[in-house]
Amino acid sequence: MHAIETAVTKPRTPHSRLFSHEAFRLLSANFSRVLENPTDIEAREAMLLGATWAGLAIEYSMLGIAHSLANPLTAHFGVVHGQ
Repeated sequence: MHAIETAVTKPRTPHSRLFSHEAFRLLSANFSRVLENPTDIEAREAMLLGATWAGLAIEYSMLGIAHSLANPLTAHFGVVHGQ
């Protein structure tokens, strides 16, 4: 989800766009593989790298402040991250 969000947000940058596209590529190609075979180390590695790229995309697209609200909203109001 973070990879898609950072690709379409208005404050995206060339770096965040690059990171989000690479994150989406890795995550979409390996998600089913990990679910089908949790011991597939290559697929798990790709998922971890994809998550890292998505996290970098968040930082480079200025979504850090919006995402910093997620934990307090969950703790105080039970709002699930991403809603």
